[in-house]
Amino acid sequence: MGDQYDLTHQEQWSIPNEMENSWTVIPCPNPCSQGEYLDGWYPSLMSLGAKPGHLTTEGYVFYMNGCISDNGRTFSTRTFTINAR
Repeated sequence: MGDQYDLTHQEQWSIPNEMENSWTVIPCPNPCSQGEYLDGWYPSLMSLGAKPGHLTTEGYVFYMNGCISDNGRTFSTRTFTINAR
């Protein structure tokens, strides 16, 4: 492996791509009685079996969604897969 996967070599980086299912359209009109509706705030990614601070090509995204000013916020999760080509 050597330095093949050394992230300090930016010339080896791939072009960033959007992660599938990483965002959603905010419903209109705003469902909140006051303030903004957010989907996917405070995201935390985790891959099972990976060392802390590391990810594999699949895992879970934990995040909050709901209204900032109301008590309608929920803690949710989605799976993610990174296709390394």
